Amino acid sequence: MIKTEIFFVEGMTCASCVAKVEKAIKSVDGVIDVAVNLASEKVKIEIENENIEKIFESVASAGYKLLTISSEKNIIDLQKETFKKMGRELLLSVVLTIPITLISMFSMSEWFVRVVPLSMENINYILFAMTLIVILTSGRKFYKIALKLALKKTSDMNTLVAVGTGVAFLYSASVTFFPKYFSLYNIQHSDVYFDTTATIITLILLGKYFETRAKIKMIDSISSLVSLQPKVAHILKDGTIEDVSVDFVKVGEIFILKPGEKIPFDAVIESGSTTIDESMITGESLPTEKNIGDKIIGGTINFQGSITAKILAVGKNMLLSHIVSHVEKAQSSKAQIQCLADKVTSIFVPIIFAISISTFLISYFIFEIDFIIALLNSIAVLIIACPCALGLATPTALIVATGKAARKGILVKNAESLERSCNIQTVVFDKTGTLTEGMPKVNSFEIFFGFDEKYIFQLLFGIEQSSEHPIAKSIVKYLKEKNILPINVENFEAKIGVGALAFYENIKLVVGNKKLLNEENILIPEKYQKDESHLTKIFFAVDRKIACVMFLSDTVQENAREVIESLKKEKVDVMMLSGDTVQSAKQIAEKLGIVRFMAMVSPMDKSSIIKSLQSKKEIVAMVGDGINDAPALAQADVSIALGRGTEIAMETADITLMRNNLNGVLEIIKLSRQTMRTIKQNLFWAFIYNIICIPLAAVGFLSPTIASLAMATSSISVILNSLRLKIR
Repeated sequence: MIKTEIFFVEGMTCASCVAKVEKAIKSVDGVIDVAVNLASEKVKIEIENENIEKIFESVASAGYKLLTISSEKNIIDLQKETFKKMGRELLLSVVLTIPITLISMFSMSEWFVRVVPLSMENINYILFAMTLIVILTSGRKFYKIALKLALKKTSDMNTLVAVGTGVAFLYSASVTFFPKYFSLYNIQHSDVYFDTTATIITLILLGKYFETRAKIKMIDSISSLVSLQPKVAHILKDGTIEDVSVDFVKVGEIFILKPGEKIPFDAVIESGSTTIDESMITGESLPTEKNIGDKIIGGTINFQGSITAKILAVGKNMLLSHIVSHVEKAQSSKAQIQCLADKVTSIFVPIIFAISISTFLISYFIFEIDFIIALLNSIAVLIIACPCALGLATPTALIVATGKAARKGILVKNAESLERSCNIQTVVFDKTGTLTEGMPKVNSFEIFFGFDEKYIFQLLFGIEQSSEHPIAKSIVKYLKEKNILPINVENFEAKIGVGALAFYENIKLVVGNKKLLNEENILIPEKYQKDESHLTKIFFAVDRKIACVMFLSDTVQENAREVIESLKKEKVDVMMLSGDTVQSAKQIAEKLGIVRFMAMVSPMDKSSIIKSLQSKKEIVAMVGDGINDAPALAQADVSIALGRGTEIAMETADITLMRNNLNGVLEIIKLSRQTMRTIKQNLFWAFIYNIICIPLAAVGFLSPTIASLAMATSSISVILNSLRLKIR
């Protein structure tokens, strides 16, 4: 059985790290797929055996560490602890680097010599000691990882930093302890560069500090979702109320919810009525009225009224947990555009080493530039070329975008669907329950001669109460209002898109549209052969004879026409598919301004139509309810489901609109385009930064100190550009 596991990766610093972690995991038998995300510092692994321990060992041997994630809160805690540790390391580095830099700058000035009566030799010893402390504490991880990678004959950003600062430090230490050697071989410069070493480490740590801070902010949407669930529930037991930890309750237990409290579980109301704020789950700002029999979602807030409710789901089975899980997976997945950066960075570090060595050799031996200047130029190349910005360009934008979508009640299942959404050319809408309210109203009925109205209604109630279709629910509601009691039927069978079958005392019952009746060879009265009315007709046949026909009409979704007009302005074609009659479909299409529509189509027909559009090279999105439209949703390039089906919708579709509002279709297309534009901007500036700065560093226009500052700035700028998606 294939399992999907998500882990936290400790020690990744750049895109090269991502490539090495992926390579280490893929080397383990049974691993099917791996997606490592630098921005969220998580890895998603698909594996078909229990080789988890070997994966941990393989990653450790590559110089990194996998940590098990028990919850999203666990991720936040780990990142906050890392952030605090980095803060301590940065503080120590700053405290030591400032005096190192000041002493290096002013040690030759007259006033310094008067104030500090030490020889240059003793000053160098002090600078050496202080810089060594910086290396062994704040900068230790760069050298530790670089050494591990060197033993494996590979390299990454840590190697660039370690070699650059290490060479500067070793040269300075040699000048300090063996000054006669340099004078013996007539090496012109015997200056020390301890300040360069310390400053580079400090600036890189500063950049990483702000990077980590930004990463923590980027996943705030998920941490805020996790924090929604309260810790204690008021459980009703034997007539008394007990406050019990949510970790120790069971499905089926009854709890009491007071005004202003957060709902601890997914449940159904047993008594009382209230209004619920579901904005954090669905994105809907207005409170929703809830009465007996209505479902309530864990993590939402009770506004008014005290209610009792029966628990339907706890822990990881709750809708909230499913949402968190899906957003986690989306943020751990990898978009196709990221492959470009991954391919570049996989060969980037070796190329930079080649450029750095060439810079030194050409400068020193061909152009006869001073030894230390040539050395500093080659160090500047190593520092400036850190591929952090390239590695962060795509995942940071995707994390911000999926987080923003979650706060708007749009659940994006994977990064690929968000990426594909920007290229959507045609949006195909299901009619019933998507463009329309999905709960059509019974306008009238006709009982055929020879049948008793009450008996027929009781049989009709019996078969329709077993169906989940919106039309069936409307008929049940209508019959309840007429105080009809159902007759229990047997062998119920739903016929997707056309109706249902059942038996009562060996009598076959058929309810559905004309297509189902034709399939069952049941004769339809001549006056109903032609569909001249826009009303939906549902036939009910008893023992192969038409006993009743129900006439229903539907109303369009709020803002549906506005959304369709906006899609057209975005140069997106719109098409509607319906299982209803031509007249019924035509009426809705005309109301919404839709020119392309097809009626009397089954779920499999819808799938074929989408396939036909795709054969014309169109990028097609399908919008449905996530239940009856499953084949069409599966066929589409991007599948968007309204959240009425909750878990079913989330499992079926790439994107789920939790608030059931069609505005989400327009929003996801716009967000996708903004996200891809941001990613391209990030990649452009990351590439341009290296293209411009590497030659400048090679010819001596950028010192190692300025190079380290520029490198840190480039990474932070990529993150800040991605964070702009939050406020657009």
